[in-house]
Amino acid sequence: GGAGGGAVVAAVEHTDGTASPYTVAPDGTELGFSAYFMTERQQLSRRASELLDAAEHVPSLLGASKGGDIGDILLGGHGYGAPAAVMAANGAPAECKIEGLILHDPTLGIGYGMLPPNGAENRLPCVTYVSDRYHKRRVRYGSRTLHVKGSKHESFLDAPLWTPGRRLAGLSPLSAPDPAQVHEELADSMVAFLRTRNAKSAEVGGQSSGLLQD
Repeated sequence: GGAGGGAVVAAVEHTDGTASPYTVAPDGTELGFSAYFMTERQQLSRRASELLDAAEHVPSLLGASKGGDIGDILLGGHGYGAPAAVMAANGAPAECKIEGLILHDPTLGIGYGMLPPNGAENRLPCVTYVSDRYHKRRVRYGSRTLHVKGSKHESFLDAPLWTPGRRLAGLSPLSAPDPAQVHEELADSMVAFLRTRNAKSAEVGGQSSGLLQD
């Protein structure tokens, strides 16, 4: 959905000990998963810093250094990745072209006092998508928070979890939404946000099916 809408997605393998199963440091050293490689505050700061490095470096890989215009950059994250995206966006230098945030089930409790609280606005346009569990916990962040009905925290991990023929765990086949339809509507919503930067627009709110709800 995102690629079809003209979006390019870059995933960062972090070097703070949270990469799974491992990543490679700039000096070639292999780093396996190690939850205690750094303190949690150091890990969050490292992940945010690496997102900013990626925002600076990735455009050159896509032809921007040759005069091409790749457009604006948005940061995103799921779960623990969301606080890093928020920190990076809030600390981005003026010359950085970060124009917004897309968050999935943000685990805002690991901000360690360095981030705005649950329910806060952000200085950049931001749309947050939450699962049933996070919706019940009233997790909110940014310009708009949308509840993806029938989803779990794990549903945002990978598109194959939404592929046809699969039903969301914990729901009966009769009550569960069609995974392909949910994935399509979620992708369309994000593309609309990428295009308009207006989290409150009707297009971002989804179709009339009611799968995405404020």
